[in-house]
Amino acid sequence: MLVFALANALLLNSANAAIPSSDEIGIIQPYTYGSIAPWQSWGTTPEAVGKPDVGGVLTHIQGPGAIEYLVDLEPGVSYTIHACLYVPTGAAVNVGVKSTTVPTDFEEWVPVKGNVTWQFQELTFTPQSSEMKLYVFAPNTTDEVYLDSLYVYRTEDILDPVIGNASFEDPTLSDWSLSYPLANVTIDDRWFNTRDGDQSIFVSGKGGVNQVVDTIPGVTYKLSAFVKSVDGQPVFIGAKPTFEAPDANRAVRQWADFEYAEFIFTASEFQTKIYAYIPNETGSAWFDGFEVSRVWDNQYIVNSDFSNGFANWERSGDIIYSVNDSQASVNLDGSGRIFQYVPVEPNTIYRLSAVMKNNIEGRSISAILEMVYQNRIKRSLIHAYGSEYEEISRLLITPNSDDPILFARVIVVVQYDDGNGDVAYVRLEKVN
Repeated sequence: MLVFALANALLLNSANAAIPSSDEIGIIQPYTYGSIAPWQSWGTTPEAVGKPDVGGVLTHIQGPGAIEYLVDLEPGVSYTIHACLYVPTGAAVNVGVKSTTVPTDFEEWVPVKGNVTWQFQELTFTPQSSEMKLYVFAPNTTDEVYLDSLYVYRTEDILDPVIGNASFEDPTLSDWSLSYPLANVTIDDRWFNTRDGDQSIFVSGKGGVNQVVDTIPGVTYKLSAFVKSVDGQPVFIGAKPTFEAPDANRAVRQWADFEYAEFIFTASEFQTKIYAYIPNETGSAWFDGFEVSRVWDNQYIVNSDFSNGFANWERSGDIIYSVNDSQASVNLDGSGRIFQYVPVEPNTIYRLSAVMKNNIEGRSISAILEMVYQNRIKRSLIHAYGSEYEEISRLLITPNSDDPILFARVIVVVQYDDGNGDVAYVRLEKVN
């Protein structure tokens, strides 16, 4: 991935430096070399503190004041700032960019409000002059921020990660590594065991394959693959930082044919290990067509529009899947329900939305976000009563909890035993 970035090692003796073209990802990180240089500050004395979220040293800024970084950019070209920072609850800061030649001529910023967790903020802009100043600004005495790092990319170079030999057309398994313990991994070129291209891999026994791909910390991605398991044994696809054990994975059920499986994850490092894994010695499965793509809309529900059938949805009761005029939908009666487990953060605003219709007068169909925390359950619901498809949505705030991630699921259900309804999509989005 070609990235235009700022690298401290090249900038120590320069107050105004150009962004080099490089295959390396550079980090703007104060105190990397024991001082704030080449950053500048005003109204505050930045200090090095704490343990960072990404790596290196944190910079603490107490308002009113700011730290700034001078760069040369190409006018008329789109750039994206990507900042990793922590703003305590009750505080608010700005991450922005402005012209140094005529400060009032160009300035753009994004406000960042306090939260209980680390935040990754992005700002895309197109400079009109070459000399620009990047800054993090705490306007009031009650405002403060802990800045870990800040990156600048040409927007066109923020590409999806590339998976080598994603469909296993190279039978040597180039770009892939075997996961311990070593399972038996073979190439299968029979047409009924392939889905993307002419070959797939067959994994038998405990183990699997993995590959390291380039990612951007704080960016959310979707890992997808075609999976067909044997004899109902569970299999996983997943992603994890390269330096620690898996922090999440996606279980895939047994299907007679290939299932399109998806897994949503947020990268914490510049490199992420994706994997396919069988947890049991008696398990086996085929894998084909891996892909990693960036998720732009903060969508937490996988296969939210049912375009891949019931993939990633659990279901019970009487349910009918159909496609009319390229639009997929699910019909449920009084005994039917579908649901999907989702990760949500505590004390955070989300938007739950769905396109649904009710088919029985006096009845309704509902989408529910159900959260379990501290041995309690909280539910937020939206309902459709009309006989025509309509989009219903509501904002909700998740409960406070000491747990960083809440156990939750999204459920679609008809509220009465004699009810009947249809759903075309269900979405859960985090509201920044």
